[in-house]
Amino acid sequence: MKEKEVIHVANMTNGLIVYPNYDYIVYFPSSYTAAGTPLYFPEFAVPVDLIKAILEEKKVIMYDATVHENKELTDAFLKGVPTFLMALNRALHGTKGLFQKLEEGYKVCPWQTPDIVQHAVYRLPKHYYKFLKKCVKLFAPEKRGKLWISIPENVELVVEKIDRRLNDNYEMIAQMIREKKSITSF
Repeated sequence: MKEKEVIHVANMTNGLIVYPNYDYIVYFPSSYTAAGTPLYFPEFAVPVDLIKAILEEKKVIMYDATVHENKELTDAFLKGVPTFLMALNRALHGTKGLFQKLEEGYKVCPWQTPDIVQHAVYRLPKHYYKFLKKCVKLFAPEKRGKLWISIPENVELVVEKIDRRLNDNYEMIAQMIREKKSITSF
């Protein structure tokens, strides 16, 4: 059996220094998980080519970092990425089909919460949902109603611990990016 191609993705900003040889950069800011935010991710969070790769069932590994010693996932990975995957699954199955899959026990991640579903269905801007449906029609029409994208099956999340001096320190991070250095070389 042919092994799947692996796509390495860095979350902006701290993920860029976890895996400096990234294929794509995504933007899932932790601040978007705050109460009152209309959606857990900005509409421009994921490049179209990465959406295409996910729909083609390429293995995706996303990298991010946190200063919190006991934190398993960053807020961006805890809410933003699962909400995006839920929205993409909605585009694959339609809203009715998504709810049917959820009733059957499908999840986008082991920590799926009702608010992730709420954001992906009721807070997702209509034009962005149409955009995701267009991506499905263009890149994976044969997988409509069939493919279910989830963590960790399709998307793996890697979180590293970083020194407080590096956390969102744009000057230091920019220097590391230019030098292609990771936190392991810091």
